[in-house]
Amino acid sequence: MKHWQLFLLLYLPIIVAMIFMFRSYYLFFTNIKDINNPLNPAEMFSFFSYTMPISFIHYIVWVGYLLTILHALNDRVPTQLKRNLTIPRLSIILPVLYSMTICLFTYYLFQNFFDFDFEKLDNLSVRWMVASIIIIPCHLLAIFAILYSFYVLAKLLKTAETQRESDFEDFIAEFFFFWIYSIGVWFIQPRINKLFEQEKPESQIEEQSERETDLD
Repeated sequence: MKHWQLFLLLYLPIIVAMIFMFRSYYLFFTNIKDINNPLNPAEMFSFFSYTMPISFIHYIVWVGYLLTILHALNDRVPTQLKRNLTIPRLSIILPVLYSMTICLFTYYLFQNFFDFDFEKLDNLSVRWMVASIIIIPCHLLAIFAILYSFYVLAKLLKTAETQRESDFEDFIAEFFFFWIYSIGVWFIQPRINKLFEQEKPESQIEEQSERETDLD
């Protein structure tokens, strides 16, 4: 897939979601006739009903793409440098599941917030404190997991290109390109395409031949 095609596939849903969001803001503020009239702030957040499914599409495509290149790159590195992909797979999947959960929670919050009985504010404060104790470590874990997955992907890309062990200073640029992928896609994807247009290294061809021989 070309880099521009991948960019549209990954980020077009986000662009559409942003359009819906700004449209909701615009309609809300332009429909204010009299500042003294009662307003329904929930109308401002009506875009959630559109943006949340669109965001889920982005998350699903993003996870599918990262898992695909994770396995593909691992197949292209020398046999002795192949990785166990269990933890990297979880590092890709879990942050996205967490983000989707946060989206659902935020949607529920804005749907019900303006009907809340503020006489129960003390009880609400306790709930927010408990939620913060849970959410903050989950946020940190999600950040660590996604950065670790970018680390693994960057290292596998560099290793597949050089066919040798790579240190972090060798692939630090690739790491940041994965981290800021809206920019990095224009640099990373052409290299991935070029890598898979090449023939497999001899070591991997020999390994595949041995497997076929064993099957015979």
